[in-house]
Amino acid sequence: MVKRSLQRPAAGLVPAGLAVIAVTYGLARYGFGLFLPQFRGEFGVTAATAGGIAAGSYLAYCLTALLAQR
Repeated sequence: MVKRSLQRPAAGLVPAGLAVIAVTYGLARYGFGLFLPQFRGEFGVTAATAGGIAAGSYLAYCLTALLAQR
């Protein structure tokens, strides 16, 4: 098996990819929080349900990140 080392262009993709993920994930969580009062009023979402939705989205994000490593 031939060993490959990270070359300069490929190494520059890692910080860029991390930044894109951080920005998009952060905006999605921020957007959920902004619309939560409307969701609660429109759909009758309790605080516990809203917390479950937020926790579920975070869990899905973490599981996807772990899956992406493979």
